[in-house]
Amino acid sequence: MQLFGLSKRLVLLLVVSLLLGALAAGAASAQEPRRGGTLTYALDYDPQRMDPLNTTWMTDATQQIYLQVVMRDPSTGEFVPGLAERWEISEAGMTYT
Repeated sequence: MQLFGLSKRLVLLLVVSLLLGALAAGAASAQEPRRGGTLTYALDYDPQRMDPLNTTWMTDATQQIYLQVVMRDPSTGEFVPGLAERWEISEAGMTYT
């Protein structure tokens, strides 16, 4: 079989070479994480307002600006204390203290 005048073996060799090159480039660009430095968080648009009580727009950025009464643990999904040290829920589940 001929593809663009190249033999099947040569085409296979080119494909394997390209794959190996792509793997090597990916491995070379991987970096070890390091501690310290500055993380810059940016958006590609301007928010209309940043008041968490007057908007449904919430991101990691606004969550870093405003403290929450309770938060969710990302690994378990359970509520954990934020500003609140502890809380109690009534037996009916209608009142939180």
